[in-house]
Amino acid sequence: IALVEGPPGIGKTRLSEVFAAGVERAGGLVLIGRSREGEGVPALWLWAQVLRRLAAIEAGADALRELAGAAPELRALLPADWAEAPGAGARAEPGEVAPEQGRFLLFDAIVRALARASRQRPLLLVLEDLQWAGSASLRLLEHLAFEAGELPILVLATVREEARDDAHPLERALPRLRQQPSCQAIPLRGFSRREVAALLERIIGRPPPPDLTSELFARTEGVPLFLREAIRLLS
Repeated sequence: IALVEGPPGIGKTRLSEVFAAGVERAGGLVLIGRSREGEGVPALWLWAQVLRRLAAIEAGADALRELAGAAPELRALLPADWAEAPGAGARAEPGEVAPEQGRFLLFDAIVRALARASRQRPLLLVLEDLQWAGSASLRLLEHLAFEAGELPILVLATVREEARDDAHPLERALPRLRQQPSCQAIPLRGFSRREVAALLERIIGRPPPPDLTSELFARTEGVPLFLREAIRLLS
């Protein structure tokens, strides 16, 4: 698990896009899920996007057989043709399992589906904006971290660096993820003054005036998004 952390505009998404493109060129399978901010977002929306993309590939149907009997909250988010497939409709009768156990079994089925897919091709899961992921999605990520073991699965998750309340679901999840030996944090920081000067030189074709470099560095703090917009306005 790689946790790419940094403030808005620092390049978390760009880094994940470049890395994912490299994985695809090398023959790996890339599945992407993006968290959404706002009310009404389904509990497992982040992972539903991952499973939808898995269902769209040729080997995906075989992997998704692990989800036969999936909970209604997930079944409603999966493609209609999968929900109608043989075996997909079988599920435990109400009252057979406690809600907590049912959630655990659902998580385990999703991990098994991803494990089966990874045996065909190494698997990269790109999970964008964990700060907006719901508690259920974060618990599933924890479950994957505990159960993935030696499987050829890499999770690259982007996390916005910002102040959060102690009760925020991510404040519970991050310490648990960081405790895993396979978890690595990758903090992104703004460009240094020297890097700002190098970027300017590349764009204008000659060494930039020192005053211009200093002004841009001071105003943007080296944040790539702000720096790019400032250069665009200056041009």
